[in-house]
Formats: sequence, C-alpha cells, structure tokens
Amino acid sequence: MKPHGIDRSLWEAAKREARETMIKVARSRKGTITYDELPRLITAIHLEPSSLAVRELVDEISFEEDMAGRGMLGAVVVHQGVGGLPSQHFFTLAKGLGRNTIDQDRFWKSELATVQNVWKRSEADVAGTS
Repeated sequence: MKPHGIDRSLWEAAKREARETMIKVARSRKGTITYDELPRLITAIHLEPSSLAVRELVDEISFEEDMAGRGMLGAVVVHQGVGGLPSQHFFTLAKGLGRNTIDQDRFWKSELATVQNVWKRSEADVAGTS
C-alpha cells in the first residue's frame, strides 16, 4: 500500500532521512525540531510542513524505535511555539503502546529525556570505540 500515494521505496527513503535528522536533534543542545522544520530537511520526497503525512512519518518512526527499545523518537518533533508539544497522534500512539498519557506534558518530557539519553549515550559509545 502506498502511504499518501507515495511509492513505498520513496516513503522509506524519507523515513530514513527523517530518522537520521531526529537522532541528530535528540543529540543536540536544542533537543527538538518542529513539524514545520522537519520536512524541509527531507529530500527523498516533498512533504508539506505540519501535514498529516509528516505526522504519520514521525509516528511510524516512533513506533519502530519504541519496538527496538529506544523510546518514541517522535518526542523530538513538536508544534511551533513556546511549550510546543508533539501532535495528538504522538499521544494516541503512546496510549496504544500502553503508556500513561493522562498528563501529556509530563509524559512528553519523560519520553523526550529517554530518547535524548539513548542517543547521547549511543554517540558516546561510538566515540569511545574510535
């Protein structure tokens, strides 16, 4: 099945680019990126900022990363503005994964810390093996 009418191989290429970007963001001092900024960094396909396709791409990555034991990487992607949170899709997915999302802000901060720790530790592990 073609997500949003996009060829599956192009969708997967976009997912790889988005995941790599999200990992860099998790390792960065800023720690988050907006739904408007992320699609500008994807070259495999054109995605409209803040579109449903962007949210679904982020959700697929979040699900796959969580299944791999690295937390919901989508926690790094937020709405623009002070105190911006991830999309409602993020919290719906989290609830489906058995997470307690009653206090969305608290849950998001905890999940963001988890993925940042995973990727910063991973970077340190790689640096230590050089």
